[in-house]
Amino acid sequence: MVIKDMTGCPSDPDSLIEETDWASLQHACGPADDTPSALTDLLNGPPDAQARAAKHLDHVVHHQNSLYTATAPAALYVAAILTDSPTDIAVPYGREGRRCRLRQALLDWLGSVADEVGKEAETTLVRLGFPPEGDPAFVQVRAIRPALFQGVSSLLHSPDPVIREAALAAAVRLLDAPELTHHRAVLIPMVRTFLATSSNRIYRAIAIDGLDAWGEETTSLVRQEEEPAHNQGEWGRDPWSADDFSGTAF
Repeated sequence: MVIKDMTGCPSDPDSLIEETDWASLQHACGPADDTPSALTDLLNGPPDAQARAAKHLDHVVHHQNSLYTATAPAALYVAAILTDSPTDIAVPYGREGRRCRLRQALLDWLGSVADEVGKEAETTLVRLGFPPEGDPAFVQVRAIRPALFQGVSSLLHSPDPVIREAALAAAVRLLDAPELTHHRAVLIPMVRTFLATSSNRIYRAIAIDGLDAWGEETTSLVRQEEEPAHNQGEWGRDPWSADDFSGTAF
């Protein structure tokens, strides 16, 4: 079943760049007036500029999993360009500069952003005395989850298993949003079939945590993770291993 009934589609990426007052927004290094050029490089730059742009998202716009006022508009832009052909290229990314398909990196980044406004993150903030409703960045990211899901859901049925798994991993985190929970029933079989059996240990963990939060049985999946085969070789594999995108032209 293909998910089609979404509202709140991502904004036109060019308009979002032009109409956002980036200088009034903040990221980890101060005013976000350098973020538009980085976002533009994701589509229009050469591979080395695309790699730098992805690192800008990771290390500046979402530094150490933090949210800033620039995070939400940047996430909307990323969600809007996921299916554009320039994102289907391999760039140095992640640990040790291993090459990763940019589209996968962007999906993983969106999943990380979504995770920071989930129920578990909210509980942690409240426990620490930081009510999330008083954090504009938190509130903004929560508000755009339907739009982010629209972009991510366009790749849930990708014929490329790496991209499909990355999209599923991001979707699981986005479906924490109350207005999106009705999509869980559609995704549960896909999460079990594809994500929970992924060679990527991080994706498997996301699958188990998501299914457990949705009230689904996960005992068998947890038991599989405890088997010796899951603790050898691929268990410590880098999520952005070159093996994950064999055949990509770059």
